[in-house]
Amino acid sequence: MSQINLKIAKTALTVRNWCELNFSKYKSFPDTLNGMCAIASADIHRRLKKQGVHSKICVAETEDGFCHCYSMVDDLLIDVTASQFHMDIKRPLKRVLIGKYPDIVNKYGRHWFWETWLTFNDANSLRIWQRKTNWPKSQIALMSLAS
Repeated sequence: MSQINLKIAKTALTVRNWCELNFSKYKSFPDTLNGMCAIASADIHRRLKKQGVHSKICVAETEDGFCHCYSMVDDLLIDVTASQFHMDIKRPLKRVLIGKYPDIVNKYGRHWFWETWLTFNDANSLRIWQRKTNWPKSQIALMSLAS
């Protein structure tokens, strides 16, 4: 595993663990982390940036207005809250999902929640967009690193 991929994996696991410990503050659920995707994706982005790794925060949206956030580093998809879609995927998911986009699709299928609609190069831009589009307050990305 490359140094960058190791940084990504450690960062993603750190953020997943934090989400599992703090889910109740954000009106989420411990097993799925439903509603924490933007918080987690923004935190991954900030942590990777501090380590010199450029990432994007991606947003997928349905026609009905349902949204999901995840992170990308080049062609690597990082999703620490994919567990909320266990009913759609219909196969066991890892707590932290990291892989090249085509490999993820081949393994788990093509789903709306990994079809990028918008990308953000910083967490603050995501927060501004979330507020403009009336996301639930408990799901809006944090202003700084989660601790």
